[in-house]
Amino acid sequence: MGGWKAKKSLLFALAMVGFTATSGQIIIVREFIVVFYGNELCLGLILANWLLWGAVGSWILGRIADRIKRKTGLLASCEIFLAFLLPALIFAARSARAIMRVQPGELLGIIPVSIFTFIILAPLCAVLGFLFALGARIYPAAKGAKQIGHVYILEGVGASAGGLLTSLLLIRYLDSIQIAMIIGSLNLAAAFSLRTFLGRTKSVKFFFRGLIFILLIFNIYLLIPAKKTENILHQLKAQNLHQKSLQIQWGMFGLKDSRNSIYSNLVVVGNESNYSFYSNGLSMFTVPNPSAAEQTAHFPLIEHPNPKKVLLIGGGVGGSLGEILKHPIESVHYVELDPEVIKMAREWLDPEFLKPLDDPRVKLANIDGRLFVKRAKEKYDVIILDLPEPSTAQLNRFYTREFFNEVSDALDDSGLFSAGVFSSANYLSQEHKDFLHCIYKTMSEVFSDIIIIPADDQAFFMASKVKSMLTYDEEILSNRLREREIQSLYVSEYQIPIWLEPWRVKTFSQKIKEPQNVRINTDFHPVSYYYNMVLWTAQFASQSRLDSIYKKIFGFATHLSLWWFILPALVVGVLFFLVGNWKKGVRKQYILLAVMITGFAEITFEVMVSLSFQIIYGYMYYKLGLILTAFMIGLIVGSVLMIRIMDKLKNDMKIFMLTQVAVCIYPLILLLAFWIFKEGRLYFLGSNILFPILPIIAGFIGGFQFPLATKIYLKYTNKVGKVAGLTYGMDLIGSCVGAFLVSAFLVPIIGIPSTSFAVVILSGIVLALIIQSYLYELR
Repeated sequence: MGGWKAKKSLLFALAMVGFTATSGQIIIVREFIVVFYGNELCLGLILANWLLWGAVGSWILGRIADRIKRKTGLLASCEIFLAFLLPALIFAARSARAIMRVQPGELLGIIPVSIFTFIILAPLCAVLGFLFALGARIYPAAKGAKQIGHVYILEGVGASAGGLLTSLLLIRYLDSIQIAMIIGSLNLAAAFSLRTFLGRTKSVKFFFRGLIFILLIFNIYLLIPAKKTENILHQLKAQNLHQKSLQIQWGMFGLKDSRNSIYSNLVVVGNESNYSFYSNGLSMFTVPNPSAAEQTAHFPLIEHPNPKKVLLIGGGVGGSLGEILKHPIESVHYVELDPEVIKMAREWLDPEFLKPLDDPRVKLANIDGRLFVKRAKEKYDVIILDLPEPSTAQLNRFYTREFFNEVSDALDDSGLFSAGVFSSANYLSQEHKDFLHCIYKTMSEVFSDIIIIPADDQAFFMASKVKSMLTYDEEILSNRLREREIQSLYVSEYQIPIWLEPWRVKTFSQKIKEPQNVRINTDFHPVSYYYNMVLWTAQFASQSRLDSIYKKIFGFATHLSLWWFILPALVVGVLFFLVGNWKKGVRKQYILLAVMITGFAEITFEVMVSLSFQIIYGYMYYKLGLILTAFMIGLIVGSVLMIRIMDKLKNDMKIFMLTQVAVCIYPLILLLAFWIFKEGRLYFLGSNILFPILPIIAGFIGGFQFPLATKIYLKYTNKVGKVAGLTYGMDLIGSCVGAFLVSAFLVPIIGIPSTSFAVVILSGIVLALIIQSYLYELR
């Protein structure tokens, strides 16, 4: 390859590696979340497998990058492979349940999730990881560490563009297969451009240019909608592959509609008399389901002697809103985050069923429920939370002590709060008791009086700021129903004595209220969703011995503290230190160790910033997209700066030590920022300017350190491809471990502050080892 035109082709091709990685990760991980149970453990497993295979491709396959003769040709061939692999992987992900012969909505254990994602992600992620090492070897504008640094920057630029375009635009208007084919077309264009400048003879050039051009045109043709025909090509069009794969995914449930909103994937299944709505693969509500709707609405409303103002968070179109309006209330504020839920309900449900939405007493708000409560200017008699249990960090925000305090502030002095979570009135396992007691114990921190009503498959927690208002007295509650002339089938004056049978209520409440060794759920220590994960793993303990082991491990982990994670690291650090005293070969590996720990720290920073932003300001999708993009921008700026000053550095190790010091200090800056913003200081500046700057700083540190690490390590070998693959692989391994541990274990078990201190200590251990190496060099 030669000339500026050839260089531009290579730059575009290398940027497409980052673009494909980030865009592909967004759409494929989202598909897996829909197919599997989308809690933090599943998400951690998926991301860990993604990063693990990336490390394998970069580290192991990258070792051969220096020995390949036709490097540009292989780069183009890999991009052609990626173009058609992405749609195939989405189709395979949607077929997962059919392959494993399980129905939609049926929970899957850790083992099948791990195995399936491990196998499916292997070809894509390994190739993407390998392309970094390959690209670093063929980049023509620089040599050595600068080669690696420039490719790192190009991948960052592509990743930033891909993340921003996909998360803020494409995913809102297109389905996943269409997006995958657009990414594929861009990869084919990149390959076509590379092949234009490849080949020793005109006939070879012409052949490859023609072949790739035909593939590109074919791919674009598949994106164009067309009328239905029976020909084979029509069946391969994106719109038909999308529909066919969804039909396979939802099987006998009868798929009616599927669309992506900016918040989740929404699906409607069923028939003319019965529809079920799903969000990211989890059931939202089924219509009609009068039993659930009546329990959600009537239990809290009859507990209040005279409810006038009601706030309903979620679930209204599932029937609870209509039941609320049967009471003589003055107004209902109904908060539904995603407007697409209302739109789809209007399209598929009987207009008669949706009449409550048009009632003049109803005020609909499409906003995050927690943000609405925090900003509430009026007091409510009853606040009803009609959301799923805290199975994810996002849902956990509605079950923390801080949220209950916000609810208390929004309630009238004699108001009450109601939340229902999955339960069984007849049997509670120890894992289920821990989960329910965590909610009760957290709620008890705020409310003076709490009663628990065992319903069919839910436990309803009723909480009040004053004692003696809540009651189990069936006569009082039945009289209120009768006086208000409420017509209901399941929560009626005939059924209430059954629901509130004294022995049943007393036994159930005692099981939940009896002291358990569980922690309080708070914003920055979101342990409730971990207890939910433990409960989830316990459901599969009887299926295999390995599942039973997982159950014991997760159960044991609930009692761990920061030192359980730090002590092993200290022991390993001391061993490295002792061995490094007499073996020089070990000391050079400290650079790779630092890169790995920084990869761990960087993904930890991303998780903590994203979670904290949601906790403090509510769920703002666009802002979260900008936060992730800001991280990549910081990475690019840091890398560019290091490459510019790289040749001027007189002491590489001293600068490297300073970057490690920055990794140690940054978590403490994060904690200070979280505290300032959480206290309500600098609200506008915090949400719009200061908070998005935090990931830029984190990205800058990582981007500044990586090229410097490659320069130092290249002193031990001159094989650029090997070093690129090795350092990038260690970065991905650190990120892999972090992706699995941080959101699924560290944050919920020890909390965000302790997780920050864990990063400080780990980075400090590596800093001590680097100082040891530096001092030996001075001798």
